[in-house]
Amino acid sequence: KLLWFQKHKPDLWKQTRHVMSISDYLCFLLTGKSVGDSGTASLSGLQNIQEGTWWPEALKIIGITEAMLPVLHRPGAVLGRISREGANILGLPEGIPVAAGSLDHHAAGVGCGAGSITEGSESTGTVIACLRISPAYQPETGCCIGPDTDDGRYFRLTISNMGGSVLKEYRNQHAKDITYSDLDRLASGIEPGSAGLLGEYIAGAVSGTDFTDCGLHARAIMESVAARMGGLIDSLFPEGRPSQL
Repeated sequence: KLLWFQKHKPDLWKQTRHVMSISDYLCFLLTGKSVGDSGTASLSGLQNIQEGTWWPEALKIIGITEAMLPVLHRPGAVLGRISREGANILGLPEGIPVAAGSLDHHAAGVGCGAGSITEGSESTGTVIACLRISPAYQPETGCCIGPDTDDGRYFRLTISNMGGSVLKEYRNQHAKDITYSDLDRLASGIEPGSAGLLGEYIAGAVSGTDFTDCGLHARAIMESVAARMGGLIDSLFPEGRPSQL
């Protein structure tokens, strides 16, 4: 995206002094400081994740300097306090501490005890996201990695697009007049395996079938989401599934 701006919006790029993510910009509005969290920055491709700093070689390739980027802080660290200007924006008292956030699924995992009560978490929304807190830096293909809230710990995050969006897409296209609660009820009457339709959804190749059988499709979608979730958990825990998530 940064290279696109340099190529297609050169006049705008010449005026650019700071490069921020949305969360970085929120922190800037609240504190008046160019600060951000290393959890979100871990997806930029510009961070040395083990050091928690920006990666000079990557910045050189993109054509930006470290001075253009926010100062990184570990998720949960205090970034500063709400300034007078920030307080006016939100209608809050001046001086309230502002803490660094992180990626949504990492923050959700921390909030429900990943790394303390259990080793990992799973959150299904538009996508399926499985997360594991690890004491070692273990990068691997198909898995995002970033700094956890404590020194020497990292989160590993793996995601599948087969989440709630699949059922939403089916309902929008084939069952607009049926509520999600009705889909749940219809699906409960279908035997496991969904008459072979489960395999088609897992393979991502559903065709030549009667899309009007809402119960069958809802059941197949739910089962395929569960199966994909199981695969993500197994990829994060190759030594065996944890006792709880």
